[in-house]
Amino acid sequence: MGHKIIFCVGLYRSASTWVFNVCRAICERKGTPFTSLYADYPMCELLEKAVAANVCIVKSHRPDVGFNLIFAAYEPPLIVSVRDPRDCVASLMTQFRMTFENALDWVEKSAAAMAAMPLPSRSLILKYESPDWRDAGGVMQMARLLDAGISSSDAKAIAEKFSPRAVDDFLKQLEETGYFDSEAPAANQHHADTHFHPHHVGDGEIGKFSAVLTKDQERLTLAATRDFRQRFGYDIRTPPIEFGETLDFGQGGRAYLSSGFGVPEDWGVWTVDRECEIDIALPRPIARATLFVECFYGPAFRHGAPGRVARLFVNDALALEIERNSDRPPSDVLTLHCDIGGADRIRVAIAFDQILTAKEAGWNIADNRPIGLGLRNLRVETRD
Repeated sequence: MGHKIIFCVGLYRSASTWVFNVCRAICERKGTPFTSLYADYPMCELLEKAVAANVCIVKSHRPDVGFNLIFAAYEPPLIVSVRDPRDCVASLMTQFRMTFENALDWVEKSAAAMAAMPLPSRSLILKYESPDWRDAGGVMQMARLLDAGISSSDAKAIAEKFSPRAVDDFLKQLEETGYFDSEAPAANQHHADTHFHPHHVGDGEIGKFSAVLTKDQERLTLAATRDFRQRFGYDIRTPPIEFGETLDFGQGGRAYLSSGFGVPEDWGVWTVDRECEIDIALPRPIARATLFVECFYGPAFRHGAPGRVARLFVNDALALEIERNSDRPPSDVLTLHCDIGGADRIRVAIAFDQILTAKEAGWNIADNRPIGLGLRNLRVETRD
């Protein structure tokens, strides 16, 4: 086969373990000695095994940037399995009984690492939603990438060995022999060679998140995985809001923050750039809308130079100008009346004429962020 290392990188619950085991099975069919392991960091152990073994098969969910050195040194083939992150979170919750917060943490970290990793020329991306790769055809795709000439009957046998039913039977046999600890979380234990967990086999349903996640949980997942979704061809648009619904920017509302904002906090989010944008899909086209934006004023609104501080635009039309006022209260609800001409999306753009950092305002001597408005929530009402 000629490869010292084979990388199998995948989002949690994206069939990455299937990919890992198919690679192992291809080596077995070819009679190629190999070692296999899980690693998120380029450990010395990994390099030692790669040198000592004929082939080292590495599975990873969160590839560290240090893997770039291995990519450069060995030019290994890379097989990437991806899935809609919302379904990955939902699957962790249903199969492994994880809380939403724990499941999102796992998927968010995996998605961030995968969005940043290089894709060598010898890469194969396998999308969970494509129905035709977890079969003999998918096995053949992987074998071709690995320069491993196997027969169609070999590919069929490998696919059958790791079919959902076969894996489920294998895991049930392990459970009957007491291999797994029935009292321990399934996500924290696995079979030593195959890395299959107890209850590993799910239903394979596409779009299962809609029955598992709340609306806010879906939005939090979308916000946390935007870069991953963009890189691997998933829809980066957010679902439509409901008229009269309050978008909390400290929670699911953060999914609608397009650019110019800091890291969301429990209370909401600060603008940290001179130009910021929010993009909101509506349930249907409307001609007229009123937006209510609950916010905190940054230092420039009370302590900056006299004159205009910020302008707010809705779908490119000026909706509100705000000037400095030393008597301004710390917080307010901004009301924006706007004609949007039958649009089904609202883009709120905020442009700052002047802005102060928290350090310049004396709020926090260690904070050099240019703080403008602190947005807590937003609500859209139709006036049609």
